[in-house]
Amino acid sequence: MSFSVVITTSIMIISMIVVLVTLANFIITYAVNMNKVLELKSIESNSQKAVLLIDNVSVEDSCITFRLRNLGPTSVLISSTSTLLVDYYTNETLEHVVEVLHYSISWYVSELIIGNNSYVVMSVGAVELRPGVIAIAKAFLSSTPSPNHVIVLVLTDDKGVRTEYVFTYG
Repeated sequence: MSFSVVITTSIMIISMIVVLVTLANFIITYAVNMNKVLELKSIESNSQKAVLLIDNVSVEDSCITFRLRNLGPTSVLISSTSTLLVDYYTNETLEHVVEVLHYSISWYVSELIIGNNSYVVMSVGAVELRPGVIAIAKAFLSSTPSPNHVIVLVLTDDKGVRTEYVFTYG
């Protein structure tokens, strides 16, 4: 009688070990496959990053006008989450200043160029910059930048879009 209990218990333990090994194998295979899927999604999302370019910058007193071009495959939303950093020296005292300008408060998009057509932006609300579209933006500084000194413009947003432009004028 005790012999049959030992055999039955052994069979049950062996069966449980087989089930646990099979389950562990399934979990490991699932984790490896999910990791591959996440890697592919990461590669896909990185290839769809927005690419902005600042160019054609002009300075008149304390106003900087610049062109913002979307060269990437996806749209970019210029909104209250977009921040423009301006690093410059003042014209009066040659004091080094770094200003943080918030969209619709200290800078805004005044015009959109789509193909050969130009459209005036009537409000300072959010602007969608689709691929290939050019935005003309104006930024208002607290002081006039000094000519012949480097000015740095850096545009960022909460989605990780970033562009930088370094120039002098005068």
